[in-house]
Amino acid sequence: MAHHPSAGHGSPDDEYVETPPGSTYEHTDAETRPLVRFLVGCVISAVVIHFGLAGAYQLLVNVGIAKEASERQYPMSGEQAHPLLESPRFEE
Repeated sequence: MAHHPSAGHGSPDDEYVETPPGSTYEHTDAETRPLVRFLVGCVISAVVIHFGLAGAYQLLVNVGIAKEASERQYPMSGEQAHPLLESPRFEE
């Protein structure tokens, strides 16, 4: 790497050679709060999407059941609720 005199370091990595005194963790570690917030957001989104899809599926099932119930099961029967067969005629 090229020397950067304005930074006061021989290379960009010189700043990270030592952990500052009094530090209980490495000062270059990522903060955990944004990571935890992201994971919580992912879990909340997954739950909302799960229940949204379950609700949409149930709605479509109910619409399908209602549509089947409103259609006549025997379209050739005319106005009869259920077509009845004539009773058998036996020869006497």
